[in-house]
Parts: sequence; C-alpha cells; structure tokens
Amino acid sequence: MRGVGAARAPAERLLVDWTLCRGHGLCADLLPGLLRLGADGYPERAVMPVPARMRQRALRAVRRCPALALRVEAGG
Repeated sequence: MRGVGAARAPAERLLVDWTLCRGHGLCADLLPGLLRLGADGYPERAVMPVPARMRQRALRAVRRCPALALRVEAGG
C-alpha cells in the first residue's frame, strides 16, 4: 500500500506505428493479454496502456519487432 504523497511511477503506453507495421504478429505472441491482433493480422489498437507488471515484456517486444513499429513512451 502506498503512503499519502508517495511518488507514483509515470504511466507508460505501447504505441504501434502503422506506417512501419507489417503484421508479423510477433508482438501479440510476446504480449498476450495486452495486445491482440485483428482479423487482418495487425494489432487492433495503436495505443495501449502498459501495466507495470508487463513493462519488461513490452520492452522486449519493442526490441524484437522486425519492422521497428513499436515503442514504449510515458503516458500523458
């Protein structure tokens, strides 16, 4: 439990760059439960919040994306 006034880690989000994405689907394999593919084989959403427990997996997906279409950034 957090104390009153405790610093909170900034929320992060996973972004898909549609201009680069080629629908490989590796991201969905690495991030089950966070990222789902649509009927066309591409991620259903371009922006997804990343729960703290999935941060390392999200960063791994960014590193492994063959099209370099993913990034994690601080939420706003």
